[in-house]
Amino acid sequence: MSYRYLEHTSDIEFLAEGSTLEEVFESSAKAFYDSIVDIDKVSPLEKRKISVGGVDLENLLYNFLEELLYLFDTEMLVGREIKVDISKKEGEYSLNAEIRGEILDLKKHEPKTEIKAVTYHEMYVKRVGDKYIAHVILDI
Repeated sequence: MSYRYLEHTSDIEFLAEGSTLEEVFESSAKAFYDSIVDIDKVSPLEKRKISVGGVDLENLLYNFLEELLYLFDTEMLVGREIKVDISKKEGEYSLNAEIRGEILDLKKHEPKTEIKAVTYHEMYVKRVGDKYIAHVILDI
């Protein structure tokens, strides 16, 4: 699992990779959180479970990241360990995830950027060779 940030003039743009769909979503979540704080300084003290659905993989990723943003905005939860399970039934995707992290501590976590929204702009999730790649732009 991995991610890397790309240069963008005004927003945060990243590519996430994984050998499975679950891994690429987990990498995307880590890239999301690492754009807010230094996730290496986050301890997995709190646990939250979330579930989202989507009509396609991009919609599923968007809804997943939006739910992470909602958790951050309402509870100030920053994640470090993310475990994702994805299934498809009757043409629709569902995702169940467990997020382990802690409540934001401005002294400990070294805040980086405030994310305003997840965008669909240029978003994709696709298989390339033996791995999955996701492209995401976050509005800051």
